[in-house]
Amino acid sequence: MSRSLKALPLTLALAALSIFAIGCASSNQAQIRVINAIPDSGPVDVYVNGTKIITNLPFNTVQPATTPASYLAVISGSDTMQSFPPGDTINPISPSGVLSLNGSTQYTVVGVGLELNESAPLLLTDDNTVPTSGNVEFRIVNASLSSPVGGVDVYIVPPGTDITKFTPQISGLGNGQASAYQSLDFITS
Repeated sequence: MSRSLKALPLTLALAALSIFAIGCASSNQAQIRVINAIPDSGPVDVYVNGTKIITNLPFNTVQPATTPASYLAVISGSDTMQSFPPGDTINPISPSGVLSLNGSTQYTVVGVGLELNESAPLLLTDDNTVPTSGNVEFRIVNASLSSPVGGVDVYIVPPGTDITKFTPQISGLGNGQASAYQSLDFITS
């Protein structure tokens, strides 16, 4: 038997071990997407554990910006997130903080507050299960700096509806908070 055929079982065993190791490592990965909701922020470069994951994220945008939502893989555990002006890696600005991320979990990280106030980012666990047939699901995030002390009430009604006759679907949503997922009938016009 040729020498290369004798090595074939060892090569196949190493390949199988590599595939198994890669498959097992995926449970050590969390998935994140990042929203820049800091109104006085310029674009930012976002780093997780010293590695740049997003370049030039402007205010009022999300990365990755795809529909349906997609995510970036990061190591699970206690992860350090820092943002810098593009090209700078010395003077971090908001959003910066330590995130506790679970493997095999999807998150949205929202930069909130003002650029220089060192607010920790808001960490939201996403639920991307398919809603029941005929429904849509969403949540509301209050990232407003001018939110009233008691929070805001959210009414989900057709435009022009007098809300005094309705109960809000979400009550007292404070700054830096997210609502639970809301389910509504999906009606096409």
